[in-house]
Amino acid sequence: MAIPKIASYDLPPVGSWPVARAPWSLDPSRAALLIHDMQTYFLRAYDPSTAPLRPAIEGIRTIREACRAAGVPVLFSAQPGEQSRDERGLLWDMWGPGIVEHPELQRVVEGLEPSEGDIMLPKRRYSAFHGTDLRERLIEMGRDQLIISGVYAHIGCLTTAVDGFMQGVKPFLVADAVADFSRADHEVALRQVARTCGVVTTVAEVVAAVSVP
Repeated sequence: MAIPKIASYDLPPVGSWPVARAPWSLDPSRAALLIHDMQTYFLRAYDPSTAPLRPAIEGIRTIREACRAAGVPVLFSAQPGEQSRDERGLLWDMWGPGIVEHPELQRVVEGLEPSEGDIMLPKRRYSAFHGTDLRERLIEMGRDQLIISGVYAHIGCLTTAVDGFMQGVKPFLVADAVADFSRADHEVALRQVARTCGVVTTVAEVVAAVSVP
C-alpha cells in the first residue's frame, strides 16, 4: 500500500483549467499561505530533479518569500511520524501505516523548512482543517483567504480547498506550486477547484497580488 514511484510529468500549462466560477481576487491583507504536507516521506516517490516536484518546490519558495515580505502568514501542515492505529483511522485501510513506519521522514523537505513565526499544523486526515485549529487560527489572524500549495493536489490539497470553502474560507490553489501522482490527477484537482470551490492561480499571479504596495 506504499506510495509507488511517481513518473515525471510536465505541469499543466496556464489556460488548461476552467475559468473559476468564483469572482474572488487575492488580497494580501486577508490571505494566508498553506504549505501542505511537503514532508520527505511524501516526496521520496518523485525524482527531485524534474517536474513536477522541482518547479513545485521552486514555486513554493518564491511564494513564501513574497508572502513573508508582505506580512502574509505562512502555515505548514504535516503528518506526525508517531500515530496510533486509531489516530490514523481509515487512512490505514487505504494507504497502510504510511509515515508511521518512517517517522524519520516526517521533516519538511530541505529548502522549505519552517522559519521562526511560521505555524505548524499536525494533521492526520486529508484536509488541513480536519482535527486541527487551522480555522480558528485564520479567524484570530483576520484571514479568510487561503493560498494552497504542496502535495498531493487531488487528495489533500483538493480536500483542504473544499473543506475551507464549506467553512467560509476562500481557497486559491496554485497550479504550479502543487504536485500530484500524474498529470491527469493534477488536472482533476485544478478543474474541481475552479468549478466548485475556489480559484486556480499561478505563482506569478500570487506574487503580483501580494506584492502590491
